Amino acid sequence: MNVELTSAFTGDEAAFLDHLLAQVWSQDEDSPQKFVTLGVTGAGHTEATTSAALNRLGINSSEYTSSSLQLKVADLKTLYGDWPGPVPPSTPSPR
Repeated sequence: MNVELTSAFTGDEAAFLDHLLAQVWSQDEDSPQKFVTLGVTGAGHTEATTSAALNRLGINSSEYTSSSLQLKVADLKTLYGDWPGPVPPSTPSPR
């Protein structure tokens, strides 16, 4: 999945990614296997900032391409439960 954040985004990247990943985890179209690929681009958002935000959530990532990361499904399962997970509330709540 790829996400582009504009310069208008001033929120907490980790909280945003937490809500985004919970939402994606709740979709039952395609079961993830071992990895999920995530790219976040936009003003001030790099692979390094995304990786740091994911680490704050307890999700390890590794470089997949110069602009995207690979996330382990095992980490997502630990955080969000069995796939597919419940649909998160429309307003994210802090973990």
